[in-house]
Amino acid sequence: MIGDIIGKKGREIVASMLPEFKQEEKIDFCIANGENLAGGFGMTPKVVQQVYTAGVDVLTGGNHIWSKKEIYQIIDIDERILRPLNYPPCVPGQGGRIYTVNNQQLGVISLCGRVFMDSLDCPFR
Repeated sequence: MIGDIIGKKGREIVASMLPEFKQEEKIDFCIANGENLAGGFGMTPKVVQQVYTAGVDVLTGGNHIWSKKEIYQIIDIDERILRPLNYPPCVPGQGGRIYTVNNQQLGVISLCGRVFMDSLDCPFR
């Protein structure tokens, strides 16, 4: 799991270090928080592809996932991007998904906390 990848510098570090790290440590699946990939706020298809190419398998998002309108082009079709599950059901995208990794099932969810944040549904509902 990689924490928040922020902007161009964050993407550059991931691109320069993750491929070798995954190989050395025999990492099968990499999850990263990508809500700040594009200029420190939001995601675009271009920057999403950059981190996928570097070896990120799934991107989680929080309240900044919607900061770039370009995300709406892919959020409903890219199964590797997860928006917060505890956002209202009408919000585009998926909040959780099950992936197959080496013939094993791996569940991944994205939840947004409520402390110092705009009100959302309880992540434990």
